Amino acid sequence: MLASILNINAPMHSASVRVLLAAAGAFLMCTLLAGCGESSQAANPAAGSAPAAAASASRTANAPAAAGPGAHPQNGTTRDVTVASSGDKGSAGKVLYWTDPMVPGSRFDRPGRSPFMDMDLVPVYASDPRIVEVPAAEQQRVDLATVAAEPRALTRSILTEGDVTYDERNVHDVTVRVNARVSRYYPFHRGLIVQKGRPLYELSSPEIYTYLSDFINLKSNADKVNMVSTSNSHIVQQSLTTLRWRGIPVETIETVERTGKPTDRILIRAPITGMVLERDAVQGTLINAGIKTGQFTTYGEVVAKLVDISFVYVEARLWGDQMAEVTPGMEAEIRPQGSDDVYDAKVSYVYPVLKSGQRFGIARIALDNTGYPLKPGMFAKVQIHIPPQDDKALAIPHDAVNDSAAQPFVYVKIDSTHFERRKVRVGAPVDGWVPVERGLRAGEQVVAGGGSFFLYAQQALRQR
Repeated sequence: MLASILNINAPMHSASVRVLLAAAGAFLMCTLLAGCGESSQAANPAAGSAPAAAASASRTANAPAAAGPGAHPQNGTTRDVTVASSGDKGSAGKVLYWTDPMVPGSRFDRPGRSPFMDMDLVPVYASDPRIVEVPAAEQQRVDLATVAAEPRALTRSILTEGDVTYDERNVHDVTVRVNARVSRYYPFHRGLIVQKGRPLYELSSPEIYTYLSDFINLKSNADKVNMVSTSNSHIVQQSLTTLRWRGIPVETIETVERTGKPTDRILIRAPITGMVLERDAVQGTLINAGIKTGQFTTYGEVVAKLVDISFVYVEARLWGDQMAEVTPGMEAEIRPQGSDDVYDAKVSYVYPVLKSGQRFGIARIALDNTGYPLKPGMFAKVQIHIPPQDDKALAIPHDAVNDSAAQPFVYVKIDSTHFERRKVRVGAPVDGWVPVERGLRAGEQVVAGGGSFFLYAQQALRQR
């Protein structure tokens, strides 16, 4: 074939002629192959575009660029931040802002070097998967609302339960200190509120008659002989003291002293206005007031217990670390079960030990109980407010945080129609607000309420 192309018909007897023919053939084949390659590239322009585009991109990245929005005047040279071809930039769309990927939440209006890290700022495009575009009319239709992330003094609360109880210092014993029999019982029962002076029992006893007779005789003899000496006056006073020690009411002593006639009956009245805790005697009960134990004789038998509940406590349960958090003086709200009333009070005391047989501590909260709306034993819900450790913390509404993903995120307003999905790290909710530990800056607008769910749904539909 080569011989026909070169029009060589002479016999090849020389080695040099064979070398020349080989070289000419190789040149001719290269020419033919080059022509075929160019024709195939012309037929399919995309076949050779990748290497050319890569070379073009490499040149763009390494060659100096004209001064403009992408220039870096800080280091005295100009470099294009986006290392991509012009076709890639066109498909990416509008640049919303520039950010430092190592500092979540950072935003800059123009490209440059990061003030946080020694690296170029990265552009965020409108076509970024994190960006959701919502026209203004659509925002108005769904009532899309935003709230600024601002420093707030957040007061955390502990929600627990408690029981209403009385102050043990307000308990009064009703004691009989003579051997007697209950001749009349004025009915009362546990839980009843009795008024001070209300009759409880009438007692009859020979001892009462004997003590009153001795007092009348001493008093009468003193009056007859007109005893004025200190010693004789002391004997009468000692008899009067014995009557009082034996629990003889003052009204009974005054009546007997005025009439000169002793009696074997006395009336036991309520010493205070309060609630009945115990009742240990009824009609006909025999009361043994003198009990000899060894060398000592104890006088008196408790027949009832009353407590003043015009002032009560709520003992709130504290679990685990709550015992270290709650201190006296903290504000608290009490909501008794079965009532719409809310009582504002303060923690008065925190017990240093756990309740016997239980695994919780007790915070005692004092409450005024005028009118007795609270009864010992009632159940109540307790909310104790823990003051913030820091003065203020950056906070956003709780409903602005979407925790449906592995890490909580919010939607931050970029401009009038664009919103960015951004991961955040948040603390425990406090009265409808959430402290933001990372991911937001003060002043940034976040979507709150149902708008966050709306954007989440729009983003999910767009990614299908």
